[in-house]
Amino acid sequence: MRRLNETEVRAAVRGSLSRDGDITRPPEEDPAGIKCLGCNKMEFRAREFCRCGYYLRGQLENERSQELTIYLATLRRRLRQGHRLRGAAVAVILLAVGVCALYLTHNLQWLGASIPRYVFLISILSMFGSLKIIGIVERTMSDLVEEIDQLSQEI
Repeated sequence: MRRLNETEVRAAVRGSLSRDGDITRPPEEDPAGIKCLGCNKMEFRAREFCRCGYYLRGQLENERSQELTIYLATLRRRLRQGHRLRGAAVAVILLAVGVCALYLTHNLQWLGASIPRYVFLISILSMFGSLKIIGIVERTMSDLVEEIDQLSQEI
């Protein structure tokens, strides 16, 4: 009966020791493992090459590149949404300015005596709300642009 070395003992504790005493590949759920694209078997992430000869480091780099590309597409989609939201807020501001101009030129008198005042106040409030939204969207969009530039350089 032979004595197990330290690596074999660790493998046995984790449950990945084969019947004949050799260290086998990591189990499927092991976070330290990666599925080799060459032989479709699990291998330790720390290894540069799989036992079948496939270059695992390149596989890891490709997976990271794909994940970054997907994340970059998500950031760009959020940036487009920010552009649309900013456009809608600008449209609300222009509408509010138009309503305010109608009120100040007394062209809303056909609505009655008190309704034009309420319309004027609502348009002023919506204008300031839209300005606040534009400020928040601009800050978010500038952060997104910086992050997109950083990730574009990594890829």
